[in-house]
Amino acid sequence: MLSEIDVEYLFLALIVFALFLVLFVSRKVFNFNIDKFIVSLFQKIIPGKKKTNLSVGIKKSTGNKSLILLDAGTNKATVVATLRQIMNIDLPTAQSMVDSAPAAILSNVSDKEADINKAALEFVGAKLEIK
Repeated sequence: MLSEIDVEYLFLALIVFALFLVLFVSRKVFNFNIDKFIVSLFQKIIPGKKKTNLSVGIKKSTGNKSLILLDAGTNKATVVATLRQIMNIDLPTAQSMVDSAPAAILSNVSDKEADINKAALEFVGAKLEIK
């Protein structure tokens, strides 16, 4: 027999599951992005703020710079996760890039893109060089 506390936890778990299901269905079926909706709500609520383009990610551009990973540091898992987000690659590829350091991880990128990605990876403990 379930105690009252178990029933409450079960009820909360069902509510959380229902919320995730609603978000999943709304994104897949109706192409509704809750993130953009929340940003647009805050832009309407806060007066006097100029609307900005809050797109996620960095537009890839061409240039003559290369980003070289010299060392992943002590927290390799975080560097791998950050590398996966920056480059949109799978886990084994990111792990092999980190394990084969020093290696070029980005090439033919602009100065700005190289600086942004270098700062993001250095924040999590990696050592990089821009050539």
